[in-house]
Amino acid sequence: MTSLRIMFFLLFFLSAASHAEEHRTWCTRSERELFSCTFSNHKVASLCATADWSRSSGGLQYRFGKPESRQPEMIYPKVIDPFTSFRALSSDTLGRKGNTRSVWLSFKVGKYRYVIQDDEHDGTHRQVIKVAPDDKPEQTLICNKNTSLLSQQSEKILYLLDEDAFDER
Repeated sequence: MTSLRIMFFLLFFLSAASHAEEHRTWCTRSERELFSCTFSNHKVASLCATADWSRSSGGLQYRFGKPESRQPEMIYPKVIDPFTSFRALSSDTLGRKGNTRSVWLSFKVGKYRYVIQDDEHDGTHRQVIKVAPDDKPEQTLICNKNTSLLSQQSEKILYLLDEDAFDER
């Protein structure tokens, strides 16, 4: 009976550890995960929304770094605010080679422009983060493993970040 309990515990522990390895994010359980992906260098980028995110409350926060460090290398914005300048855009293309939907979300920190891009072509996703300093060529980080796709939340993101709705800012 004791060996059966030990075996059950080990199986539970190993399956929980493998699940944690599969789903890496900087978002907390109380937040809505809009985007997360892992890069070849094992760093994780996440876009997290507060549970109460709307046009007048809550907001988004981008976090990037190695989860093992327990603190992200980068957090934007430092304090979540519904009026932080995130911009969103989407595009749908119907073509002979299939349908393509692209969603972009961008923000600027200092002299760097960040773009989270999710391209979906006939159900296959390719997500990247582009970093473009004002005075240097753009760098592109390709997601190796996507755990949360930007396009799955695109309608809400586009609605809440509708620039026309924020003309009073």
